[in-house]
Amino acid sequence: MANATLAAWTGVLHVIYNDNAAGSVNLPPLATVPTDAVMTFTRKGGGVPTILPAAGETFGAGVNAQAVTRSGILMNNSEQWVFAGS
Repeated sequence: MANATLAAWTGVLHVIYNDNAAGSVNLPPLATVPTDAVMTFTRKGGGVPTILPAAGETFGAGVNAQAVTRSGILMNNSEQWVFAGS
């Protein structure tokens, strides 16, 4: 619920955002997350969360933030974050 900063993870991490208010979820630096780690992200409540990469990092195509309206999968390709979903 609400704003959060995630620590590095290995394997599969599932995040469920269950809040009626919009908020942000800050990612750890790319270098701390293995390239075989995967995050699934689901919006459950009414608020739309925004995923933010660490300072100086981006999602594919140079995008600086990713709003999640339903669900998605997040991966580290060692150069940037990759998000697939809506």
